[in-house]
Amino acid sequence: MPKTIGELIDELYATRTARLVLEKKADDLKKEEKRLSAFLIEELKQNDTTAMRGHSAMFSIKVVVVPSVLDWPKVFDFIKQENAFSLVQKRIGVQSWNEYNDSGIVVPGTEALELDKYSLTKSK
Repeated sequence: MPKTIGELIDELYATRTARLVLEKKADDLKKEEKRLSAFLIEELKQNDTTAMRGHSAMFSIKVVVVPSVLDWPKVFDFIKQENAFSLVQKRIGVQSWNEYNDSGIVVPGTEALELDKYSLTKSK
């Protein structure tokens, strides 16, 4: 027997409610993941190492350099003058920016920002 409109509305409400519960759990897990990774990054730094292993996984960090724009008008002037549109994305293009930086060319309005990136892999 086909469901009534009212039953479909109730089913939609129950489905949405269940999804919101799962999203809340996922958000809580992301927060805990962020807390744990920040703690582990600090532990590795304090122990002057780049990797540690547990029984089931390995945690490692590396420093990556990415651009941080300080003055967008200066960046846009540079892009226009140098025809460097490879720098443009919704954010500044990391690979293209690194190529300029590695060549000794400073893109006006940017600075190097070091980020800690971690890798978490299952142990063999």
